[in-house]
Amino acid sequence: METIRINNTVLEFDRIIYVDAVKGNDETGDGSKDNPFKTLQTAIDNSKEGNAIKLAEGIYNVEGFNNLIAINNLSYIGNKKSIIELNTGHGLDKNPTVSFYRVIFRPSNNFTANKVLLSGGTVKRTWNTLFYNCVFEDPFNKLIKGERHSCYIVADGSSSFEHDYKNCKFINCVALDTPIFTTWNDSTVKTIEVKNCATNINSLVNPNNESGHSRNVEVISGLTNVSFDTDYNITSEDWQNTGTGLNPDGTQAHIGVYGGEFGWGVWLPPQPIDSISYSTNQKSVGDTILISWGESLGATRYELQYYINNEWITINNNITNTEYVYTFEQPNPAARFRVRG
Repeated sequence: METIRINNTVLEFDRIIYVDAVKGNDETGDGSKDNPFKTLQTAIDNSKEGNAIKLAEGIYNVEGFNNLIAINNLSYIGNKKSIIELNTGHGLDKNPTVSFYRVIFRPSNNFTANKVLLSGGTVKRTWNTLFYNCVFEDPFNKLIKGERHSCYIVADGSSSFEHDYKNCKFINCVALDTPIFTTWNDSTVKTIEVKNCATNINSLVNPNNESGHSRNVEVISGLTNVSFDTDYNITSEDWQNTGTGLNPDGTQAHIGVYGGEFGWGVWLPPQPIDSISYSTNQKSVGDTILISWGESLGATRYELQYYINNEWITINNNITNTEYVYTFEQPNPAARFRVRG
């Protein structure tokens, strides 16, 4: 068995196949970490059930979603800039059993105009599809938007059947310009989970606010009408520590791809208390002190905590430099502070 660690979670697979769009080689590569394949399709062709494909940064083009689910129980693990481009919108040709971690999905510039990247097709399917901290985007404006089935993935339960959503989840994902997932006229029993996800439009699961849309989809701690920067950071409010579940550092989950168990970015444990510089002496209410600390590798924000009454209290979790002026709200001559990067 082979393992790969994402933040604090260790995932185990029969084999991990490596692919690198820049440094890989389909002719001489063997899919190992030191000798990766170049194209995603070659990695898929050399994989077996229970394997994982680790994608380096780069753009990986495949014909459509059915190529990604051709092998049962396959996992795809990307990073901040692992992009899978699809040329064609597919209808499912089999029961999907697949997991995606930290992957960016988008239609390619050659994508044939369609409402969706993937549809449920005309045959009843059993869905085992897990998306963790993935981005769905349409930078070339290839998807038809604002119509009944406009979204990235649609599972249209027609009047003759309803799909079996055995394990269908979208966790800490981002969907831009069109909903992430929809169903139509399915039952009201919640069998699909969309949790801690965010979008820049008015719904994660309903393109035009029709009552028959996504009745079996449970949206948990979702954010709509938010703004993003070019790295998919949410730049509007209410995303930090407002989700369901935990971040890797044990704090309440953020919403979007920078939160949750598989959150993007570098997650560091609290720095030792002796790495922080401050002097309290006998401080009274209203007194201030300057707290400073060394830069943590890869950290873009810091959380400062204060120990009082036998517990750690967060003072500020969005500090962008390495110092902070704290004003005492009550006397505490033995004040203790710590920082998380």
